[in-house]
Amino acid sequence: MEDKANTARLIRLPEVLAMTGLRNRQDLYLGMKKGGFPTPVKISSRAVAWRLNEIQDWIESRPLARGSKENE
Repeated sequence: MEDKANTARLIRLPEVLAMTGLRNRQDLYLGMKKGGFPTPVKISSRAVAWRLNEIQDWIESRPLARGSKENE
């Protein structure tokens, strides 16, 4: 069973970028616009954060880049 504190945790932009490997805010928001990246929740009038479990699910859904032709 997943830790409830972990699923309810909100993370800010720098941590999202570090976890996902996305280069910058523009890449992240482009992913949201295309519909593939989780959307943030508003935590104050000028701040947003992402749900940790949604970011982890997005990471798990990404195909792994492979340098070899083993899957052909």
